[in-house]
Amino acid sequence: MKPPVEAQDRPGGTDDGKPPAGPLASLSARWVIVCALLLIVVQVVLKANHLRHGYFRQDDFEYVARAVEHTGVWDYLLRMHAGQFMPGGFGLVWLLVRVDAYGWGLTSATTLLMQVAASLALLRLLRRMFGTRPAILAPMLVYALTPMTLGITVWWAAALNALPLQIALPMALHAHIRYVRGDGFRHAVYAIGWTVFGLAFYLKAGTIPLLLFALTCAHLAGAPWWAGLRRYAGAWLLYGSALLVYAGIYLARMHTTTVEPQAASAEAIGTFAGRLLGQTLPVTAVGGPQTWMSVGTFDYALAAPSRFLVISSWILIAAIVGLSVWLRRRAIRAWAILIGYVVVTDVVPVALGRVNESYADLLGLESRYVAEAAPLLAICLGLAFLPLVGEKDPYRRALPASWQGTPLIAGMCLAAFAMHAVWSGQGYTRAVDADRVRAYIENARRSLEQVPATAQIYERHVPEWVQSGWTGEYAKSSRLLAPLASEHIRWTMRDPQPAAEPLTFDDQGRLVPMDVADLAVAAPVGHRGTGCWKMTGATVTATISRPVPAGEYVARFDYVAMSGDQAEVRFGSGPPVTLNLDQGLHAIYFPVADPGQTVTITRLTPGASLCPTHLRIGMAIPRST
Repeated sequence: MKPPVEAQDRPGGTDDGKPPAGPLASLSARWVIVCALLLIVVQVVLKANHLRHGYFRQDDFEYVARAVEHTGVWDYLLRMHAGQFMPGGFGLVWLLVRVDAYGWGLTSATTLLMQVAASLALLRLLRRMFGTRPAILAPMLVYALTPMTLGITVWWAAALNALPLQIALPMALHAHIRYVRGDGFRHAVYAIGWTVFGLAFYLKAGTIPLLLFALTCAHLAGAPWWAGLRRYAGAWLLYGSALLVYAGIYLARMHTTTVEPQAASAEAIGTFAGRLLGQTLPVTAVGGPQTWMSVGTFDYALAAPSRFLVISSWILIAAIVGLSVWLRRRAIRAWAILIGYVVVTDVVPVALGRVNESYADLLGLESRYVAEAAPLLAICLGLAFLPLVGEKDPYRRALPASWQGTPLIAGMCLAAFAMHAVWSGQGYTRAVDADRVRAYIENARRSLEQVPATAQIYERHVPEWVQSGWTGEYAKSSRLLAPLASEHIRWTMRDPQPAAEPLTFDDQGRLVPMDVADLAVAAPVGHRGTGCWKMTGATVTATISRPVPAGEYVARFDYVAMSGDQAEVRFGSGPPVTLNLDQGLHAIYFPVADPGQTVTITRLTPGASLCPTHLRIGMAIPRST
């Protein structure tokens, strides 16, 4: 059905078939599409600049390392990460790692392609909802430039979750609208298909059917609002059944999650929700926050708006909402849907599983937690001001005759938003510094390409500014840097053998000769600290100077051998380690697990002369020059 003219043009439009006045109204549908595509080009250019200043961080390193470690693809894909069930995201990582491990150029290109797909999906939806009219350029501009999505742009792990959701949401809504408008039940199937696509990347895609229900009742089904309950019962049954199946799969895989949900106090949840809804959401919605606060490893930043900007943002939002409600019927429903979506999608999941008492206020400044709302902000902005295709009597009143300059004023407001958003984006790039991390990884790449196949490489924790220690095993060089090595060297990094000249990574990512940072030393009872340890026959037992916590360590054994010799070293009741000793004064290094309190050294070569002089236990460090 072709919509009436007033449903396609402006508040106060007439039935006379004449196009409304205004500089934008003369644009043809083709030029509207061209302008929208230009906005997407601008978006890609700006985001490419942000990506140029970004790099892998935190979860990214673990994703890449796990993709290399797992030969069983399904085990890798179906594992949960911190409560996220994301086989689609892990599958994409698995593919990219096999092309170029830690290749930021390839990763950035993939991120940009997903962003383009999300923007094209939104453009397609806006045209379906409101027609190909100049006014849809306003919500497109807001989505293209909003700083809401900065956090997910430069953090790959966040992009793997949020961008597929930003593709799935408008595609599912587009299909659902076609179903509601009578184009066949198959479009409801397409809608749940896109929802499942989103769920393969992000748990939050489970809220898409709730959004479809809310939009149907509020804007698509007509009056009364509950008419859509019975009329589209088949779709609700389909959507609900799919969510139940997904919930069953999710619960069945919960045992594989790496992080258990944390229960937070009501005070912490209130702090988080207050910051997110009271500061981060409103300031990013109007193009802020202008200033950012570097955190953690200094390659990421949180919104840090001034009090003046927060107050100004709320005043501006109140004016926009008030104007829309004054003009447009059902405008308040659009804004209610937006707020409800943010609460259900962003506040509740984080409050139930991520909020920590000590940094709830910082979590509330995470712009990535409102990134999923960016396409819905554009959609609801359109719903608050524009009539849907075929909608009857969409406005409460016509614009006063004195408001003929409204299109120009709207254009100026959008230009101000664009400048504000670009300024905030540039502020983000100034607040982060990923160059050190990038240099560290590239130094490690070059070192591992040049290292001999016979080298023994001992692990140590990478610097905190590369990877935080709370990530555990994936803050160790043997895991984090393994994707850069050949398969043989990769196994050597995980299980190094005793060696006289082992290597380790320094704080710049270069492979250098290794030494041991003393945690404890060992010596026989009565030994004065100099000369050879007195051996009883072929054996000597030494006591470790202090208790050493259970864990993985490195031992350095200094000795003098009159000829090539072989010795066996046993810590406590642990397994023995066989050492091949060279003639002369030397040191040999070997891994130690749970040293205990004593160490026994046994000469294995009959008739050989062995003089142990020192044994140290500690962590691998670069050797001092």
